[in-house]
Amino acid sequence: MLKGTKFDTAYIDLMVKDHTGDLAAFQKEAMATRDAKLKGAVEAAIPVIEDHLKMAKTDSTKLASR
Repeated sequence: MLKGTKFDTAYIDLMVKDHTGDLAAFQKEAMATRDAKLKGAVEAAIPVIEDHLKMAKTDSTKLASR
């Protein structure tokens, strides 16, 4: 079991990886879908995912500097 900084680092690394994959999937779907409602929902979610990814990367950088 991880504790302290090791846990924080492992967790934030997973968040960066997860949000990177989610962003790519949402961007791909936004370009591919022909369903207007789905496209709108996907496009609305992209900025949220981008913000979360940015936060995760910022936290990752902070943890690396400890």
